[in-house]
Amino acid sequence: MTPVKKDIRFARTEQALLESMRSLLENNDFDAITINDICVDASVSRTTFYQHFEDKYALAPAWINCDIKPPTELFS
Repeated sequence: MTPVKKDIRFARTEQALLESMRSLLENNDFDAITINDICVDASVSRTTFYQHFEDKYALAPAWINCDIKPPTELFS
């Protein structure tokens, strides 16, 4: 069986969620960020968020490992 390719819409939504996390972390502590904050910033519904990630703690490692390079000052 061949691996299933990600649908382009799925990939774009995931990218929007990852970019939203980056944007929110620039001005907020991780603990202060809510799923709703992420969804509003990414312009997706909570249902859509949960189709991609179990919670914000599952989003964090995906964000760290994605192509978006986090600024080092976010981790100081």
